[in-house]
Amino acid sequence: LHIAGDLTTDSHITASGNITQSLTSTASFQYATVRDRLGVGTIAPDYDLDVAGTVGVGNYIYHNGDEDTYILFEADKINLVAGGKSAYKFEHSTGKIQINNGNHDLDLNVMADDAEVILMTDAGNNRVGVNTVTPTKALQVAGDISASGNLFVSNSHATKVLSAGTAG
Repeated sequence: LHIAGDLTTDSHITASGNITQSLTSTASFQYATVRDRLGVGTIAPDYDLDVAGTVGVGNYIYHNGDEDTYILFEADKINLVAGGKSAYKFEHSTGKIQINNGNHDLDLNVMADDAEVILMTDAGNNRVGVNTVTPTKALQVAGDISASGNLFVSNSHATKVLSAGTAG
């Protein structure tokens, strides 16, 4: 069957083989289906869905088959959730970037280029480790500490100012 012009139908078109199109469009929406891939704005999609242009999302992008893993977009807010736990949230109205926004026992590791942990937060014990992943105090540093001012130490009995001269 060859149609050299417009085709209008009041019902469905069914085919047992392939249906192809010329990929030219007079509308602002252009798409192509190639090798079971959908391309929007491209005639050569590289992925299952390939959009060459801007994508608008109302609220959620979900991971298929995993309803508690998603990205939520709201007015001036983004929230990255995995396993039902908010790992990252930025909300413009509060001026805050929050890690572990859901207050779960999720630790944060900042990695160095040699794959070592240089900063670790232990959410379950309210501790921070620098160059250690097993802090035993509120702040534990493994290695040298450098400061340009005074070091203030206080407890329930007294407050002390520690000061040291320059090493020479």
